[in-house]
Amino acid sequence: MVPVIAFVGRHNSGKTTILAKVINILQLRGIKSGVIKHSHHSPTPDNHDSGKLFAAGAEQVFLSTPYVSLLYRREEEKRLDTIIEQINLQVDIIFLEGYKKSQHPKIEIIRQEVDAHPLGVSNVIARVTDGDGFEDQIPLFRFGQEAELADFLVQKFIKLDVDSSGGGADA
Repeated sequence: MVPVIAFVGRHNSGKTTILAKVINILQLRGIKSGVIKHSHHSPTPDNHDSGKLFAAGAEQVFLSTPYVSLLYRREEEKRLDTIIEQINLQVDIIFLEGYKKSQHPKIEIIRQEVDAHPLGVSNVIARVTDGDGFEDQIPLFRFGQEAELADFLVQKFIKLDVDSSGGGADA
């Protein structure tokens, strides 16, 4: 089973920024990741033609390029486990952004200027913060320590199968 780890924190705490850096580090190591982002708001489609067509009211818009496919579709919110099942065969690790109520392991992002207190959610396995430590002995990383956080995730969740070509992940 592909590991699933949620990045949680308050609005504007830095979840997307930290997660993007971790994903980039893992990608450079040959580790494929997938992301499921939860939002309480309707997404704003891009400003390209496909986004404009969706914003105009199309039920579905599928953008196909030689390297990327993108599907905008109007539908009811899918269950998290259904989404995980759809992408888990194609990646080595799945990250959730949000889903703080899920039972999946969580990396909690705490930025002092937003709110210095933990969320009080279950299954927090590490924190990224610019503040002081906490008394619960959960591993602590600082903003800027994304490589160390990636190392932590690899050691804890990903079985590496290093071959003669320099590396890769075998989940």
